[in-house]
Amino acid sequence: MKADKILIPRWIIPVVPRGAVLEGHFLAIRDGRILAIAPISELADFEEIEQLENCALMPGLINCHTHASMNLLRCVGPDLTTPQWLTECIWPIEGKLMSPEFVYQGALLGGAEMIHGGTTMCHDMYFYGAEAARGLRENGLRVVEGAFVIGFPSKEYSGEAQCLQGAEKLFASAADDDLLSINLAPHAPYSVSKEALQASMQLAQTLDTTWQIHLSETDEERENAIKAFGCSPVEYLSRIGCLNESTAAVHCVSLSDRDIEILSKSGASVIHCPVSNMRLGCGASPVAKLLEAGVNTALGTDGAASACTLSMFEQMRTAGMIAKGFSKDPCALNVNQIIEMATINGAKALKSDERVGSLEIGKDADLIAIDLSRFVTVPVLDVLSCLVYAVEAQCVYQVWVKGGYVVKKQHKSAQKSDLGELLTKSDLMSWQNRVCEILQDGSR
Repeated sequence: MKADKILIPRWIIPVVPRGAVLEGHFLAIRDGRILAIAPISELADFEEIEQLENCALMPGLINCHTHASMNLLRCVGPDLTTPQWLTECIWPIEGKLMSPEFVYQGALLGGAEMIHGGTTMCHDMYFYGAEAARGLRENGLRVVEGAFVIGFPSKEYSGEAQCLQGAEKLFASAADDDLLSINLAPHAPYSVSKEALQASMQLAQTLDTTWQIHLSETDEERENAIKAFGCSPVEYLSRIGCLNESTAAVHCVSLSDRDIEILSKSGASVIHCPVSNMRLGCGASPVAKLLEAGVNTALGTDGAASACTLSMFEQMRTAGMIAKGFSKDPCALNVNQIIEMATINGAKALKSDERVGSLEIGKDADLIAIDLSRFVTVPVLDVLSCLVYAVEAQCVYQVWVKGGYVVKKQHKSAQKSDLGELLTKSDLMSWQNRVCEILQDGSR
């Protein structure tokens, strides 16, 4: 077997087929792709063998929705409603701090948190997309950067027309990076005109890419849409031709049965951001109903300003707890469904499932090794349940993107030293002091 490296973990979690847990197997990588997954008995002598004792090897996690630069605003604005949080806290602070430097350095920090926590691919949506993508790619992440469209003037663009022009430039700039792609990312139906929504969808189809939008995040948003458009936000997008297989609808908390039916028939994906939604008091997306209706449903963290963490393990655990607790049904949203939401479903939502999202021969080797010998995980009585409900981001031991090491922790102090280097590079304390000054000002 001509492989570049052979990995022998305790467990392999391929995700496809559903629920499979392989023991006594190895995974071979060649030219950045998965060459083989087979029993160890079939392995001949090979020099580049790496033993991953007590580790589970699984696909890298896919964070389908974040604003990585908002790591510089972590946990800001506690105990506010979503409209208050946006209008009284986030937008005023962004108005004072927004710059290419802010975006780049925030993305650098956010990207480091994600890659060390087992996320190998993310969709990011924010201002100054080129700078955000640069910070994320410097961490080794596979990135889909959303070309942001919003109806309000910003320091980057004067309005929607310029946003769309910028999207085309951003798309062209990513042509030479195999791990970076661009999609269209209008903010929301209430903040982008019908004409710009339609134009951005048309551009996405012309460029053969996906289209992501915040949708129906709160009951208030849904009620306002009914007043403004005569229908729910979901039906509004459907009516104007912006709900199809390219669409990834983020949040989808406030949904009627009719909304779920429309989403199902459209082929759109839904991105569930459970931690952010719960912290802002929005409620929770009816994920079990969406999956039952055949809607591809994936997971995202949202930004650290609202979610306080970019840990996809926290999203998995919270998604499961919410589904079971709100329905009073312990069988709601099983561990296989949750793991799929964090991997293959995310790849489908970003139209990348032919390359990533599961451990299958021929796919890119985006992998994570999770150390299950930690205090928080032993004894390992059920591997899949442990991955969803016990594992923390700090349990991630090694990370590969397209077969190359991105994180290789050799000792317990590795993360500490990495953080020290990052703090120096990102000038984190300077940004922290500036945010604190704005918060203390009161006027924001």
